[in-house]
Amino acid sequence: MSHFEKMTDQIKLQFAENGLNAELFYKNTDPKVYSSLVPCSAKTGEGLPDLMMMLIGLIQKFMKKNITFKDIVEASVLEVRQLEGVGTTLDTILSNGTINVSDNILVSTLNGPVRTKIKRIYTPKPQKEIRVKCELDSHKTISASIGVKIYADNLNGTIAGTNIIVINEMSEEEIQKHENEMKNEITKIQEYKKDVGIYVQTPSLGSIEALINLLDQHQIPISGMNIGPINKKDIIRIAPMQEKDDKYCCILAFDVDVANDKVQKFADEMKIKIIHDQTIYRLVDKYKLFINEIESKKLELEKKEKRKDLVLPCKLKIIPRYIFRKNNPIIFGVEIIEGILKTGTKLCVKKETELFTVGTVSSIEYNKKTVTEGKVGSEVCIKIDPNNSHVEYDKQFNCSDILYSQLNERNMDALYVFKDEYGLDQDNIDKFYRELHN
Repeated sequence: MSHFEKMTDQIKLQFAENGLNAELFYKNTDPKVYSSLVPCSAKTGEGLPDLMMMLIGLIQKFMKKNITFKDIVEASVLEVRQLEGVGTTLDTILSNGTINVSDNILVSTLNGPVRTKIKRIYTPKPQKEIRVKCELDSHKTISASIGVKIYADNLNGTIAGTNIIVINEMSEEEIQKHENEMKNEITKIQEYKKDVGIYVQTPSLGSIEALINLLDQHQIPISGMNIGPINKKDIIRIAPMQEKDDKYCCILAFDVDVANDKVQKFADEMKIKIIHDQTIYRLVDKYKLFINEIESKKLELEKKEKRKDLVLPCKLKIIPRYIFRKNNPIIFGVEIIEGILKTGTKLCVKKETELFTVGTVSSIEYNKKTVTEGKVGSEVCIKIDPNNSHVEYDKQFNCSDILYSQLNERNMDALYVFKDEYGLDQDNIDKFYRELHN
C-alpha cells in the first residue's frame, strides 16, 4: 500500500469517527451519501482544477435553481480600488440581474450606508483578469454573470464583501429598511471598539469579523478598524495610543499592505508597528510576540532604573589595630561579618533608636589590591568619604560600633528585584532591615 493510500485511509477513518462517509472524488459514485475528498497541494496548486471541476459539477447537478439567471440584481463588492484617471472603483461580481449607467445604488461603508449613482461600468478585455492592470471596456449596460468595475461618487470606505443594492424603483420605506440592515451589521462590529486597544485592517467585512472574534477570544482590545490598504489616516487614528500604552501602538494587517512607501515611512516616524500576515491565527501569534518584546524592554528599563537604587546589605566590624586615618577621608580596616560590601555603599551606625550616617565607601583594598567588593568573612581596608566634614572616628563612632549599609524602602524594593542575582534570601534581607531600623 502506497503512502498516499495510507493517508487517505486515515482521513476516511477520521470522517467515519465523526459520523461521515468519505471517498476520493473520482471513486465517489453517490455524492449524496459520500463526501468527496479532493487531494490538493497548497504549494504547487495541484488538485485545485479538480476541486473547481467537482464543485461546478455538483452545482449544475443539484443547484440548478440557484444558478438560473434572475432579473433581481445581486452584486457583491470584491475590492475597493483606485483606478488611474478615474477615481475610486468597486471590483464587483454581478451574479444576477442587469445594471446600467445612471442606476441609483446603495453601498455599505464603515460610516454607514451611502446612496450614489453609477457613472461608469468597466470590464476587462476577454481572457483578462479584473484585478490585474489591463485595458478596460466601457459599457452602458451589462448583465450577469460577470466581474465588473463600477465607478460612482462617494465610494471611499465601501466595505468589501457587502452587497450593492439597486434602489431605482424602491420606495423610501424599502430603502430605509436596507439602510437599517446595513447599519445593524456595522453596529455589531463597532460594539467591539474600546477606548484603548490596537487597530485592525482587513480586505473585507467578513475577514474583519473573523479577526475581531479571534482577538476577543484572546482578550485583545480593539480601538479602531478599517477595510482596505493602510493609509496615513489609519496611522493617525492609532497614534494617540502612544500616550496610553506602547503595546497598543500597533496595526494588525490581515491580507492588506500599506498604500505606498510614504505611508510606511510615516508609520516608522510615528513609531507605529504594522504586523502583516495572510493567516489570522499567525497574525495574533505575531502580536503576542510583539507584546512580549515590549514587556521585556519595559522590564529591562525598570531593572536599569532599579539598579540605581541597589544597595547590598552588609555589616562591618572595625579592626582597632588598623586605624590609618580618623577624619576626611576616614581609612581603617574592617571585617565583613555579614553580606557583601561594594564601593559606593553608604555606611551608618546605630545610636540608640537613630541611625547616624558615617559616609560613603569610595575604595576597598584586599591584600594590597584595589577591588570593587568584599565578601563575608574577609578583612579589607576601606576609605570612607564622610557626608559631613565634621564626622571623625573616635568622636561620633568608634570600634565598639557595628557599621551597617544604610537601606531605605527604595533600596529594599531594588534588593527584592536583584536578590537572586546576588544569592540573597528574602527572609535574611527583611531581618537585616528590621535590625537596622528597630
